[in-house]
Amino acid sequence: MNIGFQEILLIAIIFLILFGPNKIPQLIRSFKKAYSEFSRNLNEVKEQIKEVIEDEGNSKNCN
Repeated sequence: MNIGFQEILLIAIIFLILFGPNKIPQLIRSFKKAYSEFSRNLNEVKEQIKEVIEDEGNSKNCN
């Protein structure tokens, strides 16, 4: 999926119409905060899965 300049411009205009220029910075901050929380939680889940896989591998080697 390749998004060109015209598509980005159209999305920006729609955002301006829907939310107005005063709300957009607040929306961007909210999106960044939500994205960072999502990324942090995703990394935690990956680490937990990695630990479980390593534990399973270690317990199989002991038997």
